[in-house]
Amino acid sequence: MLFLNVDVMVKADKNPALKDAIAHCDLSLMDGKPPLKVAQKRGIPLPEKVSGSDFVPAVCAMAEREGFSVFILGGKDGVPEMARDNLVAEHPGLKVVGAYSPMFGFEKDSAELEKINKMLVEAKPDILLACLSCPKQEIFVEGNRDIYRAPVSISCGATVDFLAGNVQRAPEWVSRAGIEWLYRFLKEPKRLFRRYFIDSWHFLAMCFKRSAQ
Repeated sequence: MLFLNVDVMVKADKNPALKDAIAHCDLSLMDGKPPLKVAQKRGIPLPEKVSGSDFVPAVCAMAEREGFSVFILGGKDGVPEMARDNLVAEHPGLKVVGAYSPMFGFEKDSAELEKINKMLVEAKPDILLACLSCPKQEIFVEGNRDIYRAPVSISCGATVDFLAGNVQRAPEWVSRAGIEWLYRFLKEPKRLFRRYFIDSWHFLAMCFKRSAQ
């Protein structure tokens, strides 16, 4: 499972491995107002935007009720552990069977990949929260899910930072208005400038290209 937004779509247009991972994903949810509106105008029946930062907490609440276990993979050092502690504090019955921050460049290190897969195999989570950033998380899941064999894998990026509490969510009215991107940009302008002010033009070019075909 993964979430589609402008950033993911632009990266997929440039990255064949990411594009392949999206094509083989069992469920993709639309996490962005611009692509949602484009899809709706083209007759694709998508009812609403679904963000990972809303979806994942709901999944964790469901996991607590149903007795499913969760493994948190990704985030900077200490972040997945903070996310785990906050989740367990909010959902005392939730089984978090692992929390791990991979080393930088893990995707190119066979020993680190083997270590991650071994942890997952031993922990046997029902749900893997892969918070490794795009495109690393999507490509990791596509290339390794048959090894670690978690029933459900969710590529959910920065959600780990929201769960850990070190990044504040936008107010609900901001999200409903479709300007959560602006709120996030004002919080992290250096990191998000390219995504919102350069890649967005590439997305528009993609839309025009598809319309012309």
